[in-house]
Amino acid sequence: MFTLVYAGIICYDRGLLLLAHAIREVKGARLILAGRIMQDIRQLLQNPNIQYIGMLEYSKALELQGMADAIPILYDPKIQINRVANPNKLFEAMMLGVPVITNVCKEIVEETGCGLVVEYNYKSVKRALQYLASHPEVRKKMGANGRKAFEEKYNWNLMEEKLLRLCQRLLNS
Repeated sequence: MFTLVYAGIICYDRGLLLLAHAIREVKGARLILAGRIMQDIRQLLQNPNIQYIGMLEYSKALELQGMADAIPILYDPKIQINRVANPNKLFEAMMLGVPVITNVCKEIVEETGCGLVVEYNYKSVKRALQYLASHPEVRKKMGANGRKAFEEKYNWNLMEEKLLRLCQRLLNS
């Protein structure tokens, strides 16, 4: 079984309809959803490969994501703010050592090798799902790449220092 986990705000601008459509074409694939529902998801739940498990505490959501084979991070680029999104979900996936399928943060994903960058369309998402589903060794390597990058560059302790230095520079100027 190839398991994707999406834990967060459940709304259609997060690529959930794309995933629902594409996942039907990937043998043995399933999508587990957890989080706050912002739109009617009955259309998603008609897909037998999709399961909604409800709201979870943050620690339980991380635990669930840690068991995933991949974490989808898809943002509809028609919505302007989504074009510059740097979602926490990417850094959580890196921390957990789980590869991502995403259309945001291309530079980070390509630099670290922590997942696949896709176009926000059915064909690209389906191709990524099929590839990762049939290449467990690649998933493992991408997950390890993400974890290494998290430990060396993208963790809160390092980011906190950078943020404090930036704030100090701004205050001094």
